[in-house]
Order: sequence, then structure tokens, then C-alpha cells
Amino acid sequence: MTTRYFYHRIMGRLTKVALTILAVCTAYGCENTIDLDKYKGEPTLVLNVVANTDTTIMADISTTWFFTDTQKPSSYSDLKVELLINDQSKGLMPYSNGFYRSDARPNAGDKVTIRTVVDGKELTASDTIPQGVVIDQIEIKKEKVPGPESVQVTPYEIIRYDYELAYTYNISFTDKVPGNHYYFVYISSANNMPMGNVDYSKDPHFMLTAQEINQSLSSLKTISTYGFPFTNIGDSTQHHTIMMEERGAPFYYNQPEGCERVITIFSITESYYKYVIGLMANSDITWHGNMTEKGLVQPVKIFSNIQGGTGIFACCTPTRTKVSLQ
Repeated sequence: MTTRYFYHRIMGRLTKVALTILAVCTAYGCENTIDLDKYKGEPTLVLNVVANTDTTIMADISTTWFFTDTQKPSSYSDLKVELLINDQSKGLMPYSNGFYRSDARPNAGDKVTIRTVVDGKELTASDTIPQGVVIDQIEIKKEKVPGPESVQVTPYEIIRYDYELAYTYNISFTDKVPGNHYYFVYISSANNMPMGNVDYSKDPHFMLTAQEINQSLSSLKTISTYGFPFTNIGDSTQHHTIMMEERGAPFYYNQPEGCERVITIFSITESYYKYVIGLMANSDITWHGNMTEKGLVQPVKIFSNIQGGTGIFACCTPTRTKVSLQ
């Protein structure tokens, strides 16, 4: 639960009577006391799981907490958490470094289940690892574009730039399985150097997601360095091309060690997709643009696929490739 207060300063010429009325109303409103603790319900069990084909399966089990609580509840560390793949037990998951972990590696198409009992209550979740995609081709176009001035300081000189560099990525990939599927694309620096923001707004795949997140917000932010979810719904073929643009200061791309990007397309489950767009719809990423639209927005509930509690069982299969921008 989040409480936001928007304070607007009223400017212009006001009569003395109007100012007096405003001051009285404001003072009265500021002195109201709301006991938020009376809305505090019983904690709900939370199970969060990440499972894919190339990393350790990890699970965290805790409880929900109220935003007025001064301390978050600790995770459970002494439970018997069982992992099953295709309904065959793979044993208990030991607790280590803050998570329950298993080195068992599911394959694409495997059904993964985690179950436990907490204070007599059964907590379980299950989902299927999606098939990965094949990245067929990546075309990159580079151009100078108008931008804010930036400064690069070297041991020998100070260089000023009055433009930015823009790299347009056209990424073609194939999904080997026909039907509706869900994805998350992420571009990162291969050598951990600074990189520009990535704009997803020029591609209909991403704009479809933006509209699904909240159709009432005309200026949903689609510029991010954290990746973006999308779906192939409405595209009946198995071959897809997505486009995005990275833009930043020229010295981001003039590194002596080269400038490379790792492009990752995660195949994700429908549950994971719904969870991610629910997070985006409830986060500050949407708080831009005309404030008069916000009152028309329906509240969004975060999706959960956990039985006996809340949280997310997140299954994905990553496909990665590396490209050079030089």
C-alpha cells in the first residue's frame, strides 16, 4: 500500500476572503489524524521462485508486511522445501545465503513444482519452463542526433560534445513453438561500461505492452536501461523483428577496450509476463504526463500464481548474443 500526497501551490491574485478560507481549510486538513494500523490485516505467506535452464533454482519464503511496519519480517530459513521436476521429486532444497537453492537443471518444457508447509499451511507453486528462441540476425544503424551538451575529461584534454550517438537495433528471432508467447528483452554492456538509455517506443510490440499496462496513460515511459516485456499476440508468424534505439553521450561508445553489447531475449511464461506488467503499472515508471489522467486509472493488482499465499513462480529461458557497436 502506498500513500501519495500531491501539494499544489495556488498562484495568482486572490482576494483576502479567498485566502482566509483556503488557510482555514488547509489547517483543518493538516490536523486530521488517520489511524492506518486499523487497516492492517493478517500477514500472508509469500513465495518467490526463479527457475530457468542455466542457473540455480532459488526460492524465498516470507510474509507480507504493512508499510507502517518499522522492520520487514525475516524470511523463513528452516522449512522443508521440496523441488519436483515433471512430478518427480528432486529432494529438499537446502537454505544458503538467504535462499532455498537447488542445482537441479530443468530443461525447456519441464514442469517445475515447489512445495512446503508453513505453520500447518501448504504453500505450493508450479509452472513450465518455456522454449527458448533463436536469434537469427541483428542489424545496427549508427547516427549522430541532436542532444544535450556532454563533457569528456581525459588526462590530456577536455572534450565537449553538442550531439548524441543513436544506435538503432533491429533484432530478428524465431520462436520454434507456434502460438502466443511472452518475452523480455534486455540490452547490457558486455564490459560493464556506461551505456545510454534504450527507447522502446518506436516498435508496435512494445507499445502493445504499454497500452496493456495502462491505456489511460498517454505518456507511459518506454525509455529504460532495465529491459522491456512484450508478446507476439497479434503476430501469427514464428519469425519476429523488434526494434529499439539506444542513445547516449559519444564518450560512452569511444572506449579503448571496445564497445560491445549483450542482447538477451528471455522467453517467459504468461504468469511471469502478467507479474512484470503489474509491477510496471504500479511503479513510478508510469507517473509521468498529464496528472488529470491519473484519477481515471483503475488500480492494478499484482499478479500471483502461488497457491496458499502470494508471490510469483517465475520461469524463463534466456537466449543471448554479443554484438559490437564499433
